[in-house]
Amino acid sequence: MGSFHFDVRIDRGPDEVWRYLADPSHEVEWQDGVISSTPEPAGPIAMGTRKTKVRRTPMGAQRFVVEYTAVDHAMREWQDLVVDGSVKGSTGHYRVVREGTGSVVSLDVVMRAKGVARLLMPMIDRISRADLASGLEHLKTLLEAKPQG
Repeated sequence: MGSFHFDVRIDRGPDEVWRYLADPSHEVEWQDGVISSTPEPAGPIAMGTRKTKVRRTPMGAQRFVVEYTAVDHAMREWQDLVVDGSVKGSTGHYRVVREGTGSVVSLDVVMRAKGVARLLMPMIDRISRADLASGLEHLKTLLEAKPQG
């Protein structure tokens, strides 16, 4: 089991960052290795919304089902839990807060694995940490390249 924290400052207002970040369909644009991310039901995320995410890994394409366990649009934050897949039990907590004229996106992750993947946790942690850090930097680049609004 590994846990890590990330912060990235983005030169865009928190509402604009939240609208983009809280739409699972955008994950293929900014998260490294994500092939698809499909929420069920469609529409804005809410507590209980699930998404099926497929991502490229060293072991091939892996499918994960993630459930939003807490969502607060006013506070611009959510918590999620992997409910199916090789890292079942892993959790994430995203927050978007105002900082000056921009925003800070914070992410806290606790990685867990089941079955054979437990033996691979050091590699899974290392890859996940690198992918998430790179993905947040990619999120920053994408949003800052868009016209403000």
